Order: sequence, then structure tokens, then C-alpha cells
Amino acid sequence: MNTLLKTIFLTCATSLLLAQVAFAQYFAEELFHNGSAILKTEEGKDEKVTGEIKYNLGENTLMLRSPTTGLVKTLGSRKVLSFQFMDQNFNKTRVFYTLPYQIQYENREVPTFFELLVEGKYVSLLCREKLVTTTVSPVGMYSPMMMGGFMAMPITQTRVGADYFLLFITQKGNDVSIRIKPVDKKEEVLESLKDRRLSIERYMEENKLRFFDRDDMVAIISQYNVLKNKQDDE
Repeated sequence: MNTLLKTIFLTCATSLLLAQVAFAQYFAEELFHNGSAILKTEEGKDEKVTGEIKYNLGENTLMLRSPTTGLVKTLGSRKVLSFQFMDQNFNKTRVFYTLPYQIQYENREVPTFFELLVEGKYVSLLCREKLVTTTVSPVGMYSPMMMGGFMAMPITQTRVGADYFLLFITQKGNDVSIRIKPVDKKEEVLESLKDRRLSIERYMEENKLRFFDRDDMVAIISQYNVLKNKQDDE
């Protein structure tokens, strides 16, 4: 095989490998999981059901599949209080709650599924996973139709991303209010934790943590609650 053919072959193989890796990521929404859900009945009572569940965050719907008949029932978020399942891919239980969330640019709240990552006394961390698709041109692909014989072949890459939210709960007597704040910038997170900002920044630097990495965000918010709790104990 001459040098040109070797170059073409290796380039094509690399591009195909990249494309396969791009779509190899695990996305929990695409599968049924063994789990349970707390539903709101027409009588206003809570009902726990178990079985196979599949959820859709974009539509805020939950699918329940009967283990005996295989029939699938789809419920909207207004009828679901919470659900959880064992994620076999990560070997951990994932818990979701339905919370009122105001739609951007609209003066109304919609029951919305959120995954609970950190339940804290002062602030909790919520998450909504999503698929993020980008197009890149990492290598040149051979084409006799292009000048010089090479052209950029774009590769579509799909990865699992997430939107993060901070949950603040305030209770005065019997009145409980919640505030859900979306955070998609480093400064937004630090501003929300401003009374412990210097300590959080130092903690992140010492542990080499990054914003908007799932595990690192869990560590950051958990540490903030620890610092606040220490203040109360002093």
C-alpha cells in the first residue's frame, strides 16, 4: 500500500472511530429501569407503584410498564410527585421530584421533573440531563473533487450534558416557599454562595474541581452546606 493510500485509510478509520465514540455515551432516558413512583390520585391521595419506568425530561412525562402484561401507561408531570430507579450503568439510585418551575418569559409555573443531586439544609442541587449535539471537523478526508484531494468531513458528536439549578427552601411557620435558580455560568454559582465564596474557591482549587462537572458540582454544593452548618454550630 503506497503512502497516499495509507493516509486515506488511516484518516477514514480515525473518523469512523470518532463517530462511533460520539454516539456511545449512555443516556438514561432512552431505557426502561426498575424503579418506583409516587403518583397523585384523583382523590388527592399518594399512591406508590413499582415496576419498569422510563422518563422524558423534555416532555415531563413518565412511562410505566406493567411487569405482568407489558402494557405501558404514560403520565404527565401533574400526576407524578416523584420517582426513582436504580441506574445499573452507574450502580446508584437516582431520585427525581416534580417541582413548580416558572417558564422563561412566561408568568406561569409548570410541574417539572428535576433530579435531586444534593439535598442540603441551606441549598440543594438539582439537575436536568440533556443530549448536546455538536458538529466538528477534526480531520481532513480525501476527495478527488476538492482541490488538493482533501476536504473537511464534519462529524456530528452527541454527548450527555446537563442543566443545573439551585433550590432554596424557606419556611415561616406553616408556610413553605421554594425558589429554583438556574445556573449556567461560574459567576452565577459563586454569587449564590457569596457568603462562603472565598472558602468555596479555595476548596475548588485545592481539590481541582470544575464547575458544571456533575460530580464536582455535587462536591461544591455539599461543601457549602458543611461550611454553613459549621457556622450554626459555633
